[in-house]
Amino acid sequence: MEYSVLIVLVYLLGRSIPIPWVVYQEAESAGSGIQALIGSFLGSSLSTTSLFSLGLAPWVTAMVMVSVFQKTLEDKTQKKSPGRANRATLFLATILAFVQALVSAVKMQYQPWGNLRTTDLWLLTAAILVGGSFLIRWLVGRNTTWGIGGQTLIILVNILGNLRQVVMEYIRSAAGAGGWKFVCFLFLGGAAVLVIFTVMLFLEGGEFRSTVRRIGINNLYAEDDYIAIRLTPVGTMPVMYVMSFFTIPYYVLLILNWFLPGRKWIEEGLSVMNLNQLTGVWIFGGLLLLLTAVLAVIFVGPGEIAKNLERQGDFLDYLEPGRETAWHLRGQTLMAALLSGAVTWLLVIPPLVIRVLRGGTSGIYMAPMTIMVAAGMAAELLEEAKVYRTMENYKPFL
Repeated sequence: MEYSVLIVLVYLLGRSIPIPWVVYQEAESAGSGIQALIGSFLGSSLSTTSLFSLGLAPWVTAMVMVSVFQKTLEDKTQKKSPGRANRATLFLATILAFVQALVSAVKMQYQPWGNLRTTDLWLLTAAILVGGSFLIRWLVGRNTTWGIGGQTLIILVNILGNLRQVVMEYIRSAAGAGGWKFVCFLFLGGAAVLVIFTVMLFLEGGEFRSTVRRIGINNLYAEDDYIAIRLTPVGTMPVMYVMSFFTIPYYVLLILNWFLPGRKWIEEGLSVMNLNQLTGVWIFGGLLLLLTAVLAVIFVGPGEIAKNLERQGDFLDYLEPGRETAWHLRGQTLMAALLSGAVTWLLVIPPLVIRVLRGGTSGIYMAPMTIMVAAGMAAELLEEAKVYRTMENYKPFL
């Protein structure tokens, strides 16, 4: 735990180290679009000017793409090689880091620095941003090995920072109403946060259970053996995955806009990919539901569970081994995915629709999504801490 605290402190220090020849610019508002929200989650932004301006964005995006490729396109009968996946992630993340660094460097403003030309400062800034992103990845690796939470801890730190800004913005808006309306605004805001946290923690703790009958086990505890499928089979992964899918086209369109300036279809695409149009919001919502269901089936693997039970001679109550068991587990997985997906959709999409219709840019519209992801990640960290604490209790017997 102490090691993780040290990692967080180093990360926060890196975020406060400015690039000396870059003119400081105010960070983007959390509510200016999905790209700004992604930045607030992964610690990246096109307007910040620190050593860690790229954040974890290249690494998370690369990890998502490699993970989906492995789970869907590779031969499932072959053994997965962690080394191969790590090399693919490193290669893709490096490309993404260079692209995002160049985009960020172009948008920054520079002051004279020695005899260096603006082009030199631009390239040097991009190199520093890439180096900072690799340093963050190294910190995440150290935290994974010696601390708790891995990259989840860093993402949670970014989210909490964004939430602080949103809360301050909400309080300022409520104060503008004055009098009893201020109290009502605060009460409604606090109640909404409490409801979201309660719903997410309920989903995180809930599960479908199917009792397993094992041929080789016949004792008092035999009926306590079961297969559990959580109500959130893939946690908050779908939200992060959809964000990653929005990131790639967005940067591709930005690059195309350099070479083909003034093209209307590029401007429309940038607006859609930033959720400034209803079309983009509906695409986001559709992808969210679809990926929740698809990722749940892929990562839970009900078919593989059924095959393993049949191979070992075990079975579920009142179900034939093999295909019937697989369909039962697949149905439970999809039911859990659709339930969690529907809850996520209701928390995320209506505020985004209201934001587009009202033409607002406030971060408050993104707050339900942010709170939901924060609650899910906090639950994961608490569960991991609980596991480590349990392992510590067993050390004297090992």
